[in-house]
Amino acid sequence: MQHNNVYTSGSNLKATLPLVASTTPREEPVLPLTNPPEVIRAAYYTKYFASSDKRINNLIALSQKNLINSVVIDFKDYTGVLSYDSKIDLAKKYHLSEPIIKDVKALIRKLHQNNIYVIARISVFQDSALVKARPDLAVKSFAHEAPWKDHKGIMWLDANNQEVWDYIVDISKELRGDGIDEINFDYIRFPSDGILSDMRFNWRSEVHSKALVIKEFVNYLKEKLLPNIPISFDIFGQTLINHDDVNIGQLFENFVFDGSIIAPMVYPSHYVSGFIGYNNPADHPYEVMKYSLDLALSRIHELEIKSSTTIAVKVRPWVQFFDLGANYTPAMINKELASIHDSLATSTVYQGYNFWDPRNLYPGIEQLKL
Repeated sequence: MQHNNVYTSGSNLKATLPLVASTTPREEPVLPLTNPPEVIRAAYYTKYFASSDKRINNLIALSQKNLINSVVIDFKDYTGVLSYDSKIDLAKKYHLSEPIIKDVKALIRKLHQNNIYVIARISVFQDSALVKARPDLAVKSFAHEAPWKDHKGIMWLDANNQEVWDYIVDISKELRGDGIDEINFDYIRFPSDGILSDMRFNWRSEVHSKALVIKEFVNYLKEKLLPNIPISFDIFGQTLINHDDVNIGQLFENFVFDGSIIAPMVYPSHYVSGFIGYNNPADHPYEVMKYSLDLALSRIHELEIKSSTTIAVKVRPWVQFFDLGANYTPAMINKELASIHDSLATSTVYQGYNFWDPRNLYPGIEQLKL
């Protein structure tokens, strides 16, 4: 299970969408939103949509109707390319920026003026761009002694590498300096698709556990960024159910700590046939999501009992806003929202939800029971 931009990578928009005008000097400070929403209702935008005045104005119109109050924007997507003009040494040295978003601060300022909370999405270890420049940082292939590729031909950074960790921290701090309100980390895991037996990692010291590597990385982000920068973690929906790391290093309990925001991708279409007795889980969004979120809440409470303290963690699920496995009409999406409300709304962990539509269009959003 993972975020999927199969409907559009944005390449068809690149030549046609106007870019946000560069009108504000980069040096002028932009502060985070003064009063961020307590309950997030976020729409996902690619870098191409975020660079379009027309699309940004459409987003603002949705916010003025109180349909959304936040946006998740790709600042480092699955390619690894940074969508803005980064001043980080590694990005400059290896030309890792493609500034589709011409002026980050101008964009953030405009969104903040309309009380929209801005979340920067960073695809962490899925990163062909840096691998091409620095193959020594890559997950390697046993067969070819070259960077390993998944079934889509995408290359991955080795999660064991400290230099990679620092790169992600530097990006996060730079974006915060441009006024970003929150950093959302995706692909915080080992690869899950492709010839997995062909993967070779540069294990650190005696550590040969995927779960431990990801735990240490998450703790590193926590130490370097909190409490100054709010951070959220995209995790597989299956991690809410499994008590192992799903062979990708994501062990649910390792993401639960004071100050963290967990964003589980509980897309019903991504559960296997037979899950909780349903031949096609995508046909049963309420039941599938509520079951998963109830388990997450239960596991958080178990951790609190073991630690004899209240853990200040938040849960903000991703909502399927695309057709896969079933036709996701507004009625189906309302069932997803009902599951989130019925499972989490009376709990202190509740912090809203993120909508994922890879086309960024959100048809029928006006019909949702938000």
